[in-house]
Amino acid sequence: MRFLNGGDKVKVTIMLRGREQSRPIGGVELLQRLAQEVEEYGTVEFAPKQEGRNIIMTLAPKGKKVHTQSEQRRRGDQSRAERQARQAARLAAKQEAQAQAVAEAKAAVASDKPKTSETK
Repeated sequence: MRFLNGGDKVKVTIMLRGREQSRPIGGVELLQRLAQEVEEYGTVEFAPKQEGRNIIMTLAPKGKKVHTQSEQRRRGDQSRAERQARQAARLAAKQEAQAQAVAEAKAAVASDKPKTSETK
């Protein structure tokens, strides 16, 4: 349904195996049931027909294309920007953790140094 809502055609293929090839009516019934279930989203462009071992049906969307290319491009740019922001935040957190670990290590080294007293 995602593809039909997006304005794309859908090609449904059922591959028959073994004894299913001698009784293809089950596959045709399955495709007809599918067509009834997605009736509100799309229409049957090509009715189910058998081609060799396969039964094929094509569905077309009912409405116009919901998302134009510019809108899809904008959404892609937006998701790309969000992904880059998450990566930058992870990198900053990692660098902050490393800096904190270095500071703690320096503090530990400084506290472990023996105090030298100048007694002569």
